[in-house]
Amino acid sequence: MLDTALRVRQINKVLRDMFDLGTEDACLGRSISELLGVSESLTGTLEDVLECGEMRSGLAFERPDIEDGRYYLAGISKAEMEEGQTLLFFMVSDITAYKKIEERAQYLAQHDALTDLPNRSLIYDRLDNACAFARRGEGTVVTMLIDLDRFELINQSLGSTYGDEVLKQAATRLNVCLRESDTVGRTGGNDFVMILLKMNDAADAMTVAKKVRVALAAPFQIAGDQLYLTASIGIAVAPGDGDNAHELLRSAAAALHQAKKDGRNQICFFQAEMNQHAQRNMYLESGLFRAAENFKFELHYQPKVNLRTGKICGIEALLRWEHPEQGVIEPVDFIPMLEENGLIVPVGTWVLRTACAQAVAWQNMGIKPYCIAINLSAVQFHRQDLCVVVQQILKETGLEAKYLELEITESIIMKNVDRGVKTLHELKSLGIKLAVDDFGTGHSSLSYLKRFSADVLKIDQSFIRDIATDADDATITRTIIDLAHNMRMQVIAEGVESAAQLDFLLRNNCDEMQGYYFSKPLTIDDCTAFLKEGRQLAFAAK
Repeated sequence: MLDTALRVRQINKVLRDMFDLGTEDACLGRSISELLGVSESLTGTLEDVLECGEMRSGLAFERPDIEDGRYYLAGISKAEMEEGQTLLFFMVSDITAYKKIEERAQYLAQHDALTDLPNRSLIYDRLDNACAFARRGEGTVVTMLIDLDRFELINQSLGSTYGDEVLKQAATRLNVCLRESDTVGRTGGNDFVMILLKMNDAADAMTVAKKVRVALAAPFQIAGDQLYLTASIGIAVAPGDGDNAHELLRSAAAALHQAKKDGRNQICFFQAEMNQHAQRNMYLESGLFRAAENFKFELHYQPKVNLRTGKICGIEALLRWEHPEQGVIEPVDFIPMLEENGLIVPVGTWVLRTACAQAVAWQNMGIKPYCIAINLSAVQFHRQDLCVVVQQILKETGLEAKYLELEITESIIMKNVDRGVKTLHELKSLGIKLAVDDFGTGHSSLSYLKRFSADVLKIDQSFIRDIATDADDATITRTIIDLAHNMRMQVIAEGVESAAQLDFLLRNNCDEMQGYYFSKPLTIDDCTAFLKEGRQLAFAAK
């Protein structure tokens, strides 16, 4: 209780303990501002209550002078006593614990809980502010997106505890690379963002990027193990590459994508065409999701030719997609998207079922049975239920297993050799044929090739293209043909487009070919007519 001069008339033990004030006698007669260290503003409020008598509550004040600071709420009311005295009641609550929780919650809302770095929300705020300075001509702002290459392998093979420790150590290293004015944050996963202020030019940004790459290349020491990682870095510069956080991060992301596409462990600056490419990809991907909902795709069929008889000996099913606005999209543009977003699994199953059903339909038309070849993606090949799916589709469509050929690139098999070989043997046990596609472009050894149990080797068209003019390609092609025959496999050349290429293949005893020289991939109707016609290759070996 205070008198009209704001001096203490009475004080209880709880308040004395709260402020460590000692005995009541030591407090009596002292001014409230001196005793509790209240601000001039709060003293003014006490005087206002004396004058007008209106109660006040929820008045915040603090004690920043003590360790860790303390926070309080005060309530003030006026009372006229029977003796004619006027007193103020000054009631205090210690809200430090609540305030600390609030501050921590606010901190966590803007910081990554694992690394203690600014999170996406705070990065956006700081980057928007930095861009505002750049627009006013107060310096260049550089944004770096840093991605730890193949980080997912750590979580998959060693567990998330190792992964979390790598992220924490990486955050510490990145902080060391900064000036006081710069910011590094984590936007999620294994991605970090750096905001560098008042950079002079691209050379300065490159210097920092190289410093970052070196810092992250040092081994990570975790639980007695040494882990090595590389980093890909995408760089965008404001105001040229964007004048707000959203645009600048989008540009940096496009540059990062290019850095990873270039082989990882690269530093790449943003270029305008990257954004155009990224926007087109997003547009195509949206269309792909819509197409995949109802399988709005087509299969075209390209005949294969036996080079001894000149007759058609098989057909390859090829996936095609026509975008409703952009027209026909090349497989090289949309199939990698299907693999990245997981749509390749349902779409691949649709391809397998549709092609097998078409092979049966041709047989029902009285057309000679041909082996139908279908490409498997890496995602499909490494699924544990692949053999079950193939077996089920053969049963559903009624196609005999001997008329199905699955094509798998050697690079897919080599991703996990033991598991790949096991899957090949399981597929082979179903009675289907197996072809190793794009042979010569992967990295398998002859010992692995022997374990593949393949029936066919397909020579990649990159070797066929110049076999008539390039001695090295001719030697490689001739060697593959001899190798396949010595291992009791058939060999087929793909991408044959000229009489000179065909002549080379005939002279070197290649078994089969496919390519535009005989036929381009055909629609169902055109292929049906082609097969009924029984067209043959005019230059088959005698």
